[in-house]
Formats: sequence, C-alpha cells, structure tokens
Amino acid sequence: MKAALVLAVLGVASAGNRYGHGGGSSVTVVSGGVGGGVGGGVGGGVGGGIIGGGHGGYGSSYLVDLSYGYSDYHFSWRHDGGRKYDGQSANYYCRSLGYGWQGVSIETPYEDAIISKIIYQDNVKYIWTSGYRSGYNFRWASGNPFYGINWSYTGSLGKPQPDNAEDGKENCLAVLNNFYNDGIKWHDVACYHEKPIICERPRVYGGYGSSLGGGFTGGSNAGVGVGVGVGVGVGGGVGGGLYGR
Repeated sequence: MKAALVLAVLGVASAGNRYGHGGGSSVTVVSGGVGGGVGGGVGGGVGGGIIGGGHGGYGSSYLVDLSYGYSDYHFSWRHDGGRKYDGQSANYYCRSLGYGWQGVSIETPYEDAIISKIIYQDNVKYIWTSGYRSGYNFRWASGNPFYGINWSYTGSLGKPQPDNAEDGKENCLAVLNNFYNDGIKWHDVACYHEKPIICERPRVYGGYGSSLGGGFTGGSNAGVGVGVGVGVGVGGGVGGGLYGR
C-alpha cells in the first residue's frame, strides 16, 4: 500500500454547550490516501470521507454540521436553541433552510451508524426523519428505496416496529435513543409528537468514500479517508408514558 499524505490544519471552533448551539467553523482535516483499510481513518476510497463542521457544498456553509459521502447534514438542535417540532413542521424546517434540504433519508447501514453516533454523542432523546407511511410501507422523501435497516424489536405495546400502535396514526418515522431500553432504533410514531430533526441535502463537492474506524473529524472541506465507527454503545434509561415519544 502506498504511503498516505496527511495534512491537518487546525481552525478555531466556536461551539456552545454540548448541544452546540450556534455552529461555526471547527477543526479542519484534509487527508489523502490510497486504498480501503479498516481503522485509523487513513485511506478509504475516492472523495469525501466524513467532514464535521463543513464549509463544503453550496449555500450558507454554517448550516452544514457534517458531510458524509454524497450528503451534507444539519442538526436542528445545534441551531435553533433545542426547539422541537411535530413531524410536518420538522420537515418544513428542513426545506426552509434552502435549496435541496429535506428531512434525512437513512438509506444504508453506514448512514444509519453515523446518525446513531450523532444522536448518542449529542445526547439527543429522539429525532424525526423524512420517513413517512405510504399504505403498508414506508418511504423516504429522497425517493430512493426504503429498507427497514434498524427497526426496533419493541415499542409501547412490546411489539416489533413498525406497529402503528397509537390508534393507527403512527405515520412518521423517528429514531429514538434507548426510549424503550432498546438502543438507538427506528420507531413509527404519530406525527403530532414533537422532536428535533436531522436535515440532509445532496453534497456538491467531494465524492463517496471513507474508511471504517477512527471516529468523526471536524472540518470544512472535502477530504479522503476519514471514518466513523459502526458500533454505537448505548446504556440505561427507559422512556416514560405509553405514548410519550
């Protein structure tokens, strides 16, 4: 394997508390490498990797909290003082950010691992996605195929998800953080409940590719070969109430 060239440039991070209200530039890491490799965060494909803090893409760069593969991501709680929205309003919030933004569509196990890690690291109880019920199935706002990657094995009635338990009105898809002592899992939830949301838009600069392992890096430009651990450890906490989600 050819030796990798790694150039690290440290920037100034302006963060609030652990929920990061305000946003701003953070650490920049641009790494070039050849090959795949598991662990270490060096190497890994052609283009993008995982870049936190982002100035890549288009539009207002301060909106981008994370770039991965072909997408930019925005975490609402880091920008709006921790507000919560019903399912429809949450997705409207994403669209109001500008061209291309919508609620996140979690389409691969790798993307699911990244979303789970963000939820865990920021200690967020739950988030909305763009997922919505269509007949007997769910769909993503992106229009790409829906795969039930991370449905929970339990819920308010102790049944595997989706169970449409709340009077047949659970038409929105949320990711809950150990709410039923089940880890970070997908649940169908009635859309009137209020939660923050992760927004997503297509990424203009940088391609797809990252090595597994390492962890998140802060950054502002496209880079190669920075990875995220797939496993997420979660512990403790049981949600209260029958439908208090």
